[in-house]
Amino acid sequence: MIQIYAGGVKCALFVLLPLSVEVLLGQEADIARQPDQKWHRLVSVEGGFTVEMPSEPQKETQDNKTVAGIVQTTRYSLKLDGGNTWFNATFFDVSPDAPAATPEQRLDAVRDQLSAGGYVLKSETKVSMGTHPGRDWSHESKERSIRTRLFLVGNRFHRLTIYTNDKSTSTQADIKRFLDSLTLTDAAGKM
Repeated sequence: MIQIYAGGVKCALFVLLPLSVEVLLGQEADIARQPDQKWHRLVSVEGGFTVEMPSEPQKETQDNKTVAGIVQTTRYSLKLDGGNTWFNATFFDVSPDAPAATPEQRLDAVRDQLSAGGYVLKSETKVSMGTHPGRDWSHESKERSIRTRLFLVGNRFHRLTIYTNDKSTSTQADIKRFLDSLTLTDAAGKM
């Protein structure tokens, strides 16, 4: 007998070869993903950072209208589990027309935007990367949970976000690995 964990549930299996674990459990192979699985290392030269994701993300750049003017946002996103899990690494610069604010006020403003979008703030922790201030938040709605880690480096925000729901197969280890993988490159300090 072999014991495995599938979607957080301990299952006992009797070894019946050549049937696969997926056939026996009636679930897709995503549950067999191991924490030491080789992830894709994204290097964003223009963004000044690196981050790891379970596979290669898609890049999207868009202009967003804000009260301080147009802000260009670049996002690298990866959807898994038929859209039930969504990894995002985003960077954007504070608009030169934005009102004067402290780094803490800018970080709080981003948090408040998420909360205004129908998500309830469940936890908030002040974090830092070297001398750069940041925040780690958990938000929830009826449909999904969001975990965000955000850093302000000069006038540039670096935001990692993972969206999950009850059908997501990503583990807490996956979420931690993603959030902990962010590193700043030399370009990040030259803004």
